[in-house]
Amino acid sequence: MSYPIDLHIDFPEEPPSRLELLVRLPYVAAMGFILRFWGFFIVALSAAQALHILILGRRSRRIWQYYKAFIIFNVRVDAYRGMITDRRPPLTGANGILALHRAYKS
Repeated sequence: MSYPIDLHIDFPEEPPSRLELLVRLPYVAAMGFILRFWGFFIVALSAAQALHILILGRRSRRIWQYYKAFIIFNVRVDAYRGMITDRRPPLTGANGILALHRAYKS
């Protein structure tokens, strides 16, 4: 049985940006605030998912989609914070939080 999540990370070939290093600390602090707030919401959804499984015997797709968007954004923030990449996790745009939410909401 394969694991349901697959992760592939390439070593960055471009040299690290010194300016990005200065921006990183306040940006990661802001992202941490957003993730903490979102994380409280996810904890509440965990209880809702447990009740859904207990009562109906199946998972809620909508709650699962929120989890997935949260995990994707969290991994992006962790990669940036850990200096694996200099690409900032976007808040807006095609890959931002709201786009993740819309992409997994159906």
